[in-house]
Amino acid sequence: MGDPRAGALAALTGTAARAGYAALFTAALPVLLVAWGRAADRFLALPAVDSPAVGWPIAAGGTLLMSWAWTALVRDGGGLPMNAFPPPRFVETGPYRFIAHPIYVGFCSAVFGCAIAVGSPSGLWIVGPVVALGCAALVLGYEAADLHRRFGPNQFFRQHKDRGESAPAASGNRYRPHR
Repeated sequence: MGDPRAGALAALTGTAARAGYAALFTAALPVLLVAWGRAADRFLALPAVDSPAVGWPIAAGGTLLMSWAWTALVRDGGGLPMNAFPPPRFVETGPYRFIAHPIYVGFCSAVFGCAIAVGSPSGLWIVGPVVALGCAALVLGYEAADLHRRFGPNQFFRQHKDRGESAPAASGNRYRPHR
């Protein structure tokens, strides 16, 4: 079947498409997540963890981790940190030396940190977990197979082995390239 990014995403080319895609995930998504958390806080009685002294450093650390990973992807991968426009080179520098998916780890940290900093129970108990599960689903359901397809099993397995992790693809059936 070819590249899974074919079809609707194939039409997204050029600077405007990349800028729009970036704006969607760096501006619109966070705004929507904050709105969701605030709206849910009004209707749900969940316990809050309200600690700006703890939450803001977690959020800042997550944001810094994402920025470091974006820089590594642009500088060493030769592309953009967007799965619709992935870098052509496998990146093992910067935070990728330590974490397989630092952008997702950073994003989840930022979401949970913000929820704690502002004392949003829905942000902590609903929005944060849904974001984390969404990131896990994206990695396990798409990105693992895409990395395997684009860079081969050697890069994919080495990325996990070097961290002392068992490679998720070791089971054989879970991460076959899209057909």
